[in-house]
Amino acid sequence: MSDTCQPSQFPGFTQTLLCAVMLCAGVILLTGIAVPPETPSTTGPEAPGDLWMLSGLGLLFLLAGVILLIPLLHRTGRALAERRWQRQFPGQPWRWRGAWQEGRLGHDAAEQLYRASLLPVGFTIASLLLTALAITVIGGNGESTVFETLLGLAGLAAFIGVAVWGWRQFLRAWALYTWGRGSYFTLDDFPASPGERLMGTVAVPGGELDRVTAYRVTLVREEWKRSEGGGSGKQLVRSTEWESQPVTDPSVQDGGLSIEQPLPRGRQESNWGNRKRAYRWLLELQLGETGELCYEFPCFRQPR
Repeated sequence: MSDTCQPSQFPGFTQTLLCAVMLCAGVILLTGIAVPPETPSTTGPEAPGDLWMLSGLGLLFLLAGVILLIPLLHRTGRALAERRWQRQFPGQPWRWRGAWQEGRLGHDAAEQLYRASLLPVGFTIASLLLTALAITVIGGNGESTVFETLLGLAGLAAFIGVAVWGWRQFLRAWALYTWGRGSYFTLDDFPASPGERLMGTVAVPGGELDRVTAYRVTLVREEWKRSEGGGSGKQLVRSTEWESQPVTDPSVQDGGLSIEQPLPRGRQESNWGNRKRAYRWLLELQLGETGELCYEFPCFRQPR
């Protein structure tokens, strides 16, 4: 058993500070617009275009802060839970996650949905703000030149195009998320960590198994290590350890897909919380046009 395995780390100071700055800036801008000054000012933002600009900046700052806050809360809750399980099961890191308590491993469809929502939501809000600003400025004073008007319209069209593309990606992620609800990967040999072979069953939601006409299994090792040159940043190295041929006749066992794949010899053990070099082992299940589900599983030497 690896003695270097550590629970997940708490969010870093830089990310936490950036989230706080974004939220505070958004609240300050929106509050300053909503509350009129006690004495009228001749230099304040009285023009409608200025008000739209400030309100748009406030909403964008607030949105960015909320987007940063969601993973911060998730990481904090996971780190606290893993430390609680660490005290309860010392020396058994495959029990340090709630999803691993019964050997039922969840997938990353919700995380994919969250990442896919960032681009369309942000660009949609920006497009709406730019549209309102363009209507206010162009229709309000008429001082914009033809070049400035065309440049603004081209930028707006680009924002709308990116937003439409982002929403298409979001809909694909949403379809995968709704398909995968209730799906999990059950390890056959849990609570012991896998030996030389990874064996288990991927549960498929009721009524969806008939749609799985083919699938492909990929075993991936992720390694987070410090960037070369001694910097504080980290780089991700993904290594495909094993990839199966497309399975056109899925093996059905108790309403799921039966998985049995070999594990490489001399492999590194799971060590997802190490600050210097972290390892994760993933089982990627490619379900044809439906999408790809990724399951993280505990990989340790068999306990004596």
